[in-house]
Parts: sequence; C-alpha cells; structure tokens
Amino acid sequence: MKTTLLSILTLFSFCFSNSIISQNTSPWPSTGNVGIGTTSPAPNNQLHVNRNGLGGSALRVSTDNDILGSGNWVELAVARNNGNYSSLAQSEDVILRAAAGSTGRLLFTNVGYGSTIFATGGFGNETERMVITVDGNIGIGKNDPTDKLEVNGRIHARSVKVDLDGWPDYVFLPEYTLPSLEEVAQFIKDNGHLKNVPSAEEIENEGLDLGMMDRILMEKVEELTLYLLEKEEEIQEIKEEKEELAKTLEVLAKKVAALELKIKS
Repeated sequence: MKTTLLSILTLFSFCFSNSIISQNTSPWPSTGNVGIGTTSPAPNNQLHVNRNGLGGSALRVSTDNDILGSGNWVELAVARNNGNYSSLAQSEDVILRAAAGSTGRLLFTNVGYGSTIFATGGFGNETERMVITVDGNIGIGKNDPTDKLEVNGRIHARSVKVDLDGWPDYVFLPEYTLPSLEEVAQFIKDNGHLKNVPSAEEIENEGLDLGMMDRILMEKVEELTLYLLEKEEEIQEIKEEKEELAKTLEVLAKKVAALELKIKS
C-alpha cells in the first residue's frame, strides 16, 4: 500500500514538474512553465502551446455549440502549409481568424492610454511601421501623427477621391470680377507668384493641400479661359476692322485709278 501511494505521489510530482496536463483537467502549477502538446516548454515561457496535428489551431476560443459549427470562435495558429487554415495562408504564416456568424466582426481595441503599434523586423530589432494613437490618428512611417492619416513616404494609388466644397465655377458668374492682365502682371511683380496661390516658402513650411490646390488651379484655368475668350473677341474685332479697311482701300484705289485716267486724257 505504501509502495502504491508512493508511486502515485511520484507520478503527480512528475506531471507537475514537466507540466503535462491531461484533457478535461486543470492542475495548473503556481510556478514553472506549462506545456500543452509538449513536454518541454520553451525556456522563460510560462505557457507553451504546440499543435502537432495536421489540422486545427494551437489556440481556439469559442462560444456555445462550437462543436456543431454554429458557434462563434477565434483561432490563433501557425500554418503548416498553403490552405491549411486559409486559401491565402502559406507555410509558417501566423494566422488569426474568426468565424462569428453573419454579423460578427474581428475587433482590435486598446482600452489603455497608449498607442497601438505595428512593427516588423528581426527579433529584438523591430522597426515601427504603423501606429494608431489614442486620438485615432494613423501614422505610417511616422510615430506621432497629428492628422487622421500621415504617411512619411511615397503613396502609389490608382485613384484618389477628394471631397470638396466650393468648386470655383463662380469665376463664370456675371458678378465675378476678373482681374485685368495689368493687375495680374503687377501682382506677380510685387509678390513673385499668382494671387491666391501659395508661395514656394509656404509650401515648403506647411506642405501642400491637394484639395485646396486643385480648387486654386481650376480657378486659374477658368480665369485663363475668360482671358482667352476676351482675346478671341479682340482678334475678331481686329479682323473685322482689317476687312473694312481693305474694302476702304479698294474703293480709294479705284478712285485714284479713275483720276489718273482723267488726268491722262
């Protein structure tokens, strides 16, 4: 009897010391490292979960009826091969996926006062790539964004849509006062840039607002169109005057010719 009791105690001691936990039990030790799916937890890791099988995930959290496929769940795993967890997954990819019915969402939230940071790079030598501050500002390549989105680098897009108010079709309204070309020339001489257009110094110090600049450029294009229309009217007037002058010269030439005939006769 003593031998049997000693054997049982020895077995329990072995299980706790090696952190082997059987199914449907929770004898978590207060010290040491715990291994699930491994008898040799990685050093300095209090919980090491190892998935040895070909399917399933290393960690799964679910609601009721998950076994029947009707519950909600979230999984964390390392893909063994392409398509094991997702059609997009490749070997050694870290996968976080959720099945939450037709309306469930995968939500990431930080209830603290710090930022949420995304980083890449070698272990112990990561580089911060993107940050979401507690104010909701997003920085890519910038760790202290002050606007909703700040990007320190090049942006490549097929299309960019900017919502604007006050598109400058007011230039074509009758009450709009179009500056004379003399006024434009004087403003350029005095300021070194077009009126309402930011100077090079302003752009260098404050950056370029694409929406504002598109509005300004369109204003200048519409003003140029009006200038061209004015010049076209002037050209037409000159053509008409030229035609009238040609007719007058023709009449005068005939009269001169007639006088010369009279003189000769």
